[in-house]
Amino acid sequence: MLLPSSFEGIWGRTDEGSPRWWIISEPWAVEYEVDTLGKCVRKAATLLNREHISLGRDGPGAFHLRRGDFGTLIIETTGDRSTYLMEVRDTICLRQDGGYDDSAPYPRKKGI
Repeated sequence: MLLPSSFEGIWGRTDEGSPRWWIISEPWAVEYEVDTLGKCVRKAATLLNREHISLGRDGPGAFHLRRGDFGTLIIETTGDRSTYLMEVRDTICLRQDGGYDDSAPYPRKKGI
């Protein structure tokens, strides 16, 4: 097993940066973010070792994963540090107004 089980899960960014979510599960990871057109964009990542993942050549390089205080996940790359909390999948690309951005992967069904 490459990745410690404490990193596995669905994580939503909680700090002041742009909204971002990660689904991390051995043997893969996926990042979701909202582009400038309001579309939820999916990027597949590669697990490099027990503490690093990469979005490939077009990404910012390797991301370092570590656990933070109060159950948080800290994801760091050169010049950037983001804090994440465990989420449920229907929060991915959920807007502040309760609607979803275009192409959200797991929108909550209306009336539920």
